[in-house]
Amino acid sequence: YQYCKPRYGKRIYALKGAKPVEAPAVTKRDAKRSKYKTTFFMIGVNYLKDVVWSNLSITVPGPTYTHFPKNKKFDDNFFEQLISEKRDNTGRWKKRKPTVRNEAFDLMVYTRATLEITGVNISKLKGPMFYNQTSQPKRKRRIISKGVI
Repeated sequence: YQYCKPRYGKRIYALKGAKPVEAPAVTKRDAKRSKYKTTFFMIGVNYLKDVVWSNLSITVPGPTYTHFPKNKKFDDNFFEQLISEKRDNTGRWKKRKPTVRNEAFDLMVYTRATLEITGVNISKLKGPMFYNQTSQPKRKRRIISKGVI
């Protein structure tokens, strides 16, 4: 929290998971009520995990379909982490096995939370969100000489 406080203006936010199952996606907490005297956001992890899971279960490309690039970083281990949790009867998400890692799933949830915080509507974006490796950066014009005065 202390790291995030001076960087709040740069959109570096402190996040904390909310315990209630019915917690909303994001709730802003005031700095005055915080133990660390910094603004932070309570994340309704159960709700956001439901959203991420429903997006992952869409099989036809289109709105809210989750695309993964063909890349070495997205290996079997990554996808095992994505499906490492399941919802129990109380509505909470639990690990399927205690030894399994779940960082990929949690990062997808936090990414969704930052979209909620910043108000970005991904359905209204006109282009790709990520750097396109096929496009070339514009070349700057070289100045050979400024002339002699």
